[in-house]
Amino acid sequence: MIYRAKAPLRLGFGGGGSDVPPFVDEHGGYVLNATINKYAYVTLEITNENKITICSNDYKQTVSYNGSERLPYDGNLDLVKAVINKIKILYPSKNINSCNIFIRSDAPPGVGLGTSSAVVVALLGVFLETLSIRMNLSAIAHLAWEIERVDMKMQGGKQDEYSAVYGGVNFIEFHKDGEVIVNTLRLSKAVINELQHNLLLCYTGTRHTSHDIIREQIKLSRTNELQHIKQIAVAMKEDLLTEELDIHHMTSLGSKLSYLAPMNYST
Repeated sequence: MIYRAKAPLRLGFGGGGSDVPPFVDEHGGYVLNATINKYAYVTLEITNENKITICSNDYKQTVSYNGSERLPYDGNLDLVKAVINKIKILYPSKNINSCNIFIRSDAPPGVGLGTSSAVVVALLGVFLETLSIRMNLSAIAHLAWEIERVDMKMQGGKQDEYSAVYGGVNFIEFHKDGEVIVNTLRLSKAVINELQHNLLLCYTGTRHTSHDIIREQIKLSRTNELQHIKQIAVAMKEDLLTEELDIHHMTSLGSKLSYLAPMNYST
């Protein structure tokens, strides 16, 4: 039996960094982002062996482990293994000890499109489908965040997980108490077409290190800069909803191309 899932990558328009601790814990954050027609894909194949094999096209790696044991964190595709270990803990009565997992993305890791979180979300999606587990969108996004930020102690915010799960153009509120509210913007076709016409996404061949960027954002939390960035997200949301897309406003959005696309699970 074969199961497949995919989750979209995202562009951040405004508010990035205001969803990152310690700023978000003290002030709350706003982020405006949009998913695009580039995805992370996961295929899960059920086998008859007591073995879990993971093949990543992005990292050119294939690893295999005893399916009955907790998968070790040895520096090889650890984030993928963290998802598998989490499913094993949450659903011990479900058997996922015999499978092959294939992962690929439309964009390389480290290019600022939320690829890692999209992979985690797609992995969760394929396991939930395989095991016939029903979970609402907010719970899936929170679980993806927990795996990355709590279990694996990866620094960062929450916008990537929520955008990959919900898809579309979203204004996301991150409250100080941990509550997350996703406001999906109902944009007219004219606005979407104008965005697609004016924004351009280019791959320069370089990649960034998220840890370095997060460290700089943490430094900004001690200044008023993130308060300003947070309000940019609000202003952009208002411009999109009121269709204020003249050249001044379009310039403020940056130079990226967004073909808006929802999340898609399939079996």
